[in-house]
Amino acid sequence: NQGKKVSLVTLKALGENGSPVDRHILRQMKKRLLKLSVTLFPYSSVHEIREKGVYINYGQDLIFLKADTVVLAVGAKPENHIVFELKRVVPELYAIGDCVTPRDAMYAICEGAEVGRKI
Repeated sequence: NQGKKVSLVTLKALGENGSPVDRHILRQMKKRLLKLSVTLFPYSSVHEIREKGVYINYGQDLIFLKADTVVLAVGAKPENHIVFELKRVVPELYAIGDCVTPRDAMYAICEGAEVGRKI
C-alpha cells in the first residue's frame, strides 16, 4: 500500500509452505497480492542475501532481486539462527512466522501485515 515493489519467494506453491492455509484465506491473499502487483516466485529458494538484494534459485536460473528490506518467514520449525547472522549484514531485518516459533499460518499473516505497516 506504500507503493513499494514487493517480491514473494516460496519453496512450494503459495499457501503450501508449513501448515495448510484455509482455502478462503488463500483465495483472498492471492487476490490482494495480485492487486498490489506483488511478484511471486513459487518453487524457489533464497540462495544468498546481500547488501543490495537477494539471489534466488528460480527454476534453473540464479536471479538477483534488488531489495532494501528482507522479511524472512522460514520453515515449519524455528530456523532463527540465520536472523542473528543476518543482523550483522543488513540494516533492517524482521523475523515473522515459523522463523520465530512454529504456529499456524494465521500468525505469520498477522505478523507479516504488522511488519508491512512498519516498513
